[in-house]
Amino acid sequence: MKISKRSEQEGILEYADRLSELYATTPTAGIRKKGQVFTPEKVGTFMANLFEIRHDTIRILDPGAGTSVLTAAFCERVLNISKKVSLIIDVYDGVIQTCQIHVNLKSKM
Repeated sequence: MKISKRSEQEGILEYADRLSELYATTPTAGIRKKGQVFTPEKVGTFMANLFEIRHDTIRILDPGAGTSVLTAAFCERVLNISKKVSLIIDVYDGVIQTCQIHVNLKSKM
């Protein structure tokens, strides 16, 4: 399966949600056999808004990254606040190797 790139007009959360839809509708992916489920965009946004952003550096562990809807929702939330926040995102998924992504996001002003 060829994965399309994110368009310039598409937010990171929209892109992650689109990838989720693509994987969920691809019969060769064997997703249902593996028991994988993908978080809908609205649920990711709801969950990203459940806590306060009180620190300048935030570390997130996303143990079931999949298409990263939850992480993308939180990143979009950080982009829409007025303070600079440094994110450290630890992502683990059985399909990919454990990786650590350091992202410094400067909020839109």
